[in-house]
Amino acid sequence: MRKLFLISFYIWVLAGYAGMPLRAEGDIETGTTNRTSDPYLKLQILDAQNKEVLPYATVRIQNGSGQIAGSTSDEEGIVLFHKMKEGTYELMVSFVGYHSYRQSISLSKDLFLQVKLEPTVSSLQEVIITASESTEGSTTSKINRDAMKHLQPSSFADLLELIPGGSSKDPVLNTPNLVKLREAGSATEKYGISSMGTAFLVDGVPLSGDANLQYVAGGSSSSSSGTRDFTSRGVDMRSIPTDNIESIEVIRGIPSAEYGNLTSGIIKIERKEGVTDLNGRFKADLYGKLFSIGKGLRLNETSTLNIHADYLDSKADPRNNLENYKRITASIRFTDRQEKEGCRQTFRTSFDYSGSIDNEKTDPDITYDREEKYRSTYNRFAWNGSMKWDHFTNPFLQLLEANAAVSYQHDKIEETKYVSLNRLTAVPVANEEGEWDANFLPYQYMADYLVDGKPLSLFLKTKGFFRWSLWNTGHLFK
Repeated sequence: MRKLFLISFYIWVLAGYAGMPLRAEGDIETGTTNRTSDPYLKLQILDAQNKEVLPYATVRIQNGSGQIAGSTSDEEGIVLFHKMKEGTYELMVSFVGYHSYRQSISLSKDLFLQVKLEPTVSSLQEVIITASESTEGSTTSKINRDAMKHLQPSSFADLLELIPGGSSKDPVLNTPNLVKLREAGSATEKYGISSMGTAFLVDGVPLSGDANLQYVAGGSSSSSSGTRDFTSRGVDMRSIPTDNIESIEVIRGIPSAEYGNLTSGIIKIERKEGVTDLNGRFKADLYGKLFSIGKGLRLNETSTLNIHADYLDSKADPRNNLENYKRITASIRFTDRQEKEGCRQTFRTSFDYSGSIDNEKTDPDITYDREEKYRSTYNRFAWNGSMKWDHFTNPFLQLLEANAAVSYQHDKIEETKYVSLNRLTAVPVANEEGEWDANFLPYQYMADYLVDGKPLSLFLKTKGFFRWSLWNTGHLFK
């Protein structure tokens, strides 16, 4: 019994020694065994960082005469080549997302290799882009340029996704994009307060929506996804480009009295200024295409000039070419800063153009040659100017600022509509009491109407900060 036990033990030790791999340092771990028949080559493909197996990797070997054999690794990352001839081979391993591996190997006995591939893409930590909340008393969110780059917006309405409570959705540019702060429900309901309450300030100058009267009672002014009428509902954010914006501050709480009579917050937009590289952006998706370009130039030691332009062509439905929205904007901004005698003087002026075309028409082949059309054009020309003095040494006067702006708009709505009446309808032709002859409308006709608005806005504002001390108490007066 003792001899039988010793013989079994020796057989077990020899078998274990014959199959034991000999490890080597580096990216390849090797092992060999002594065999009298044709050797085999066994490979295991691993990730070099986490040592996980890589299934279905492509493996090829080539001998000196150019003959190639290939295979793929199994679910355990294993590849086995049987009855290999002794000699030198070129080993090539590739896997999607990893650097290709190439190594010359000499095969005279059974060989086992562990091939470790390096990944080509480094994994990034989770990045959350959102607006930062202000520590001041008023509820304020600030959006910087980095957050806007990750969002890739088409209009200013997309940027409101970054503030608390903002929802992410596909851009809809065939209807006005309106802001809703400090309100619930639809702006068309009786509790809507966005008409004059939410102010948009661009470089300290407000965008006026007071003269928006582009509406005719009884007119359709509707699109496939809603109404186009936004009379007394605030500023249409489709007309505000985003690529020339440096920072945004959204005050959802109660803003300062210096901004006037507000009921639903304020949005302050600061545009780029100073020397910048030539920046361009092209965006294309199912709903349209956007192209923008901008550059900041240095004119002299104290002056810079910023130029920007963008173009947007959007469709409400990518399958429908009969309804689209187009926007083109251009801006030239001049800034001059000088410091002398404890005072910094900043002068800024800008010329802006913003235009948009909202089109919709029906297919005449479907409507029996009764082609209905809707066309709304918006053209705004604006000049802004500001002068600011920051006093560093004056103990009383801290800051003095003056802003002035002039803007002119030419808004036009043209609509052609097919009308079908169900009863006899008279056309009134008089504005005085009495009996008058009248004409009757036909039961079917094409109607045209035009709304032509030319609002002119003037803005002037001065602001000063004064500081003084009285009885060891500091006072600040605005």
